[in-house]
Amino acid sequence: MASYFNEKIHEDWFLDGLAEWCAINISCDKKKLLDYMKKAIQDVISSPISEDARIKANSMLANLEENLREIKENEAIRLAQINSDETVQLAEIKANFHKDIANDLTTIGRKRKEVEDDELTPAEIVFINTFKRRSCGSENETEKVDDDSDGWGEIIHFKDFSFDEWIDTCNGKRWCLKNGEKIRDTLIKVTRQKIEEANQLAKVDGKLMSVIRLGLSSIIDLSSEFDGGMHTWFGDEWESLKAKVSKEISFEVKKFEGNILSDIIKIEELCASYRYLDARSYLLDKLKERPDDDKYRQVLKIYYYLKVKKKNLTEIEYIMKLSGPILDIIFSNDDDILYLKWGETIPPTMNRKIDLRVLSTDNKLDLSHSEFACKATPVKIIKDRSKCIRTNKCILDTYLTHNLPKEAIENSTFYGLQSAGLEGQIFGIDLLDDGLYFSIEGPAYRFPAQLNDISALRNSLEILYFFKENAIRKAKHLSHDNNNITKILHSGKTTTKPEHRKINFIKKTYFTPKKESTSNEIKTYLQT
Repeated sequence: MASYFNEKIHEDWFLDGLAEWCAINISCDKKKLLDYMKKAIQDVISSPISEDARIKANSMLANLEENLREIKENEAIRLAQINSDETVQLAEIKANFHKDIANDLTTIGRKRKEVEDDELTPAEIVFINTFKRRSCGSENETEKVDDDSDGWGEIIHFKDFSFDEWIDTCNGKRWCLKNGEKIRDTLIKVTRQKIEEANQLAKVDGKLMSVIRLGLSSIIDLSSEFDGGMHTWFGDEWESLKAKVSKEISFEVKKFEGNILSDIIKIEELCASYRYLDARSYLLDKLKERPDDDKYRQVLKIYYYLKVKKKNLTEIEYIMKLSGPILDIIFSNDDDILYLKWGETIPPTMNRKIDLRVLSTDNKLDLSHSEFACKATPVKIIKDRSKCIRTNKCILDTYLTHNLPKEAIENSTFYGLQSAGLEGQIFGIDLLDDGLYFSIEGPAYRFPAQLNDISALRNSLEILYFFKENAIRKAKHLSHDNNNITKILHSGKTTTKPEHRKINFIKKTYFTPKKESTSNEIKTYLQT
């Protein structure tokens, strides 16, 4: 076990890292594993190491002993006998690794006890209840507009300006309809008509408000094909518009190949024959080989993460226990470039609650926003899509204020995810003309709940790796514009405006004014 400490510098020694190494490389019951860990740390402390390393090892030992006492108080150590059934039992030990060992050995606040009925921890219950209230709403939500996510945040005093002042003029001529009219002019004209239409209604429909908010943000959402959606604004030219935008916003998802593909096919074949234990044994053997390729290792872990036994979990619990961990694994090896932030956090630039944010490690800038719901209902899906498109537009606008190379400007699409239960879809947004943003939907994905549904996982992972790789590219471009030495040496220089063409194309993003009713919101824009 000392090889764990030999493989890493002491700054990278962590208790959960040691637990993971042990769970993969040592075949024994849990109690003996913990005893081995304790002895290994003690051996390192007594060996000739630097003082800093000894301090780190002593800290690990203290944390281990504290958590061992906690484990003994809350959970009886269950012995897993390694006998003729060794392969199956060992697979079960490894399957429960993240909950049964690693989480027990990290901070108390992160621990999740593994009990027979797989009950949720109090922290998970609080998160789920909060998420349900916001994500699910009432059963008759189609009868009302309740855009609380758009109903608070920055305060805008509408009395100071009119509709025409909000929608400023543009010179863009690249994107026109067949009759020669600028597409942006059509967008603004119909947006004003929809505002006038809404002002005549006693009750404003949520679908109508969603497209108005997009129009006021200079966005055409090409997935808006519901009754009353934006597809009605452009008539017969809608399909040709979608085709043109599809050439600009790419969804070229790279397919798995090589060892990754061959192992996935092997697992799918085993599961199709209901040989679930053979599939898990195969994955375990591959994991024990410790492949060097990060992506290969991550894919193996994700497939191994799925359980054979069906769980009686709600959709939102699947988000907590399946789709969330899958995304965490995918992003786990690039934390020096970017990281995930879960749980309705609020970006400082837009004051809107976001379910999942991808941020750059270097300068903490947002790279993507995604929304999750426990189930797909019309109002929830349409409202979340409108909101998520607009918050990702804000990310795009911030990105374009940096001095970026030509490659970054020509490929400036930002991507987000929208999920409901185990289903989801990726979408992209880009600024393609002066004051004209387009959003278009990409491929859909679905997470399997158990091994007999595993064939859905391959396509889903390919989409999520596409999502990650695009975020990494954006983070690297931003990092090049964030050199601390350059900033210090040129700190006295007046900041200059970026020279790329899109900097002059950026337009404002509309969010519902704080404490404004929908009725007042509409009337504000009809001031003259």
